[in-house]
Amino acid sequence: MNLNLNTIKPKDIKISDKYSSNLYKFLKKYNKQGYNKVYFNPIDGYDGHLIKLDINFLLFANIYIGDMIEDDLIGNSLAKIVTGQSLYKLSCNINVKEEWIDITDEFWKRYEEIGRCLFIGHNSWYQDDYNTRFTYIDEITRVCNWCGKTERKRIEEIIKHKEIWE
Repeated sequence: MNLNLNTIKPKDIKISDKYSSNLYKFLKKYNKQGYNKVYFNPIDGYDGHLIKLDINFLLFANIYIGDMIEDDLIGNSLAKIVTGQSLYKLSCNINVKEEWIDITDEFWKRYEEIGRCLFIGHNSWYQDDYNTRFTYIDEITRVCNWCGKTERKRIEEIIKHKEIWE
């Protein structure tokens, strides 16, 4: 796949909007070296269980941007790139070719369409510093400016019981 960086460039390179400014910066630095392929790790890093691949919503901790060289994957995790942790640092995962799944074409196609909604859920407030993600139609309806999804607010009452021995 030939990735055109102009299609995923934020309007202001310093501020993420539909597209991640940090992902754009990473790709700008490493795209020419071929570190623009996308791989999915199906093993959960917390407890080791298998994760089903859902190309419509990805856990960014399980996505890696880089290139497979023989059996080794060189690049950086999407989580570290997007959050700015070790943004330009490359690392190597050894002997992972048989385990990790190449999702390059599907990922870039969906990312161009819906932007960061691909890996940041609609309830993730921390990725919208300027509150530009949603257009509020009324008190209970909003539309995502990145992916176009319309949502309606529902309020649930949560009752919590706590057992105390005295």
